[in-house]
Amino acid sequence: AVKFDMGSIAKAITEASKATGYLILRDYQKKTLEAYLSGRDVFVSAPTGAGKSLTFKLAPYAFDCLNGDQANSNSIILVVVPLISLMKDQVSNLNSRGIPASYVGDDCSEQQLQDILDFKVKLIFGSPEAILNSYRHIFRRLKSNLKCVFIDESHCIAKW
Repeated sequence: AVKFDMGSIAKAITEASKATGYLILRDYQKKTLEAYLSGRDVFVSAPTGAGKSLTFKLAPYAFDCLNGDQANSNSIILVVVPLISLMKDQVSNLNSRGIPASYVGDDCSEQQLQDILDFKVKLIFGSPEAILNSYRHIFRRLKSNLKCVFIDESHCIAKW
């Protein structure tokens, strides 16, 4: 894995903030971003509404900045969400902000799947079952561009 210096990471966070329109970060959000961009595993526990999801919304843009013009700079982030309603809410919110996101699940269209495979989305949401079973082949094809996996709402997961 490529290691990045803190100056490059700080620049990537700034660029990701500009690209997404999320210009103000809380201290813990910045530290979370710095930690996973520097290659560390991260666990974040914060109350509902504290902005945990912002740490993964910025991720693909920060990785793109760090990777520069490399062939695999089309970074994709996978977000595991156990509830379809939460997944759809996140995707709708991101798309309304101009951040290309989609989900995999029983009711996703062929066009959604093609957009994912064509790198037209930055964030992909899916339930553990969809990711490990029905749509596993998609993530194998995206493997070189998949930069991070986030587990959202982990308290809903009954079995690890």
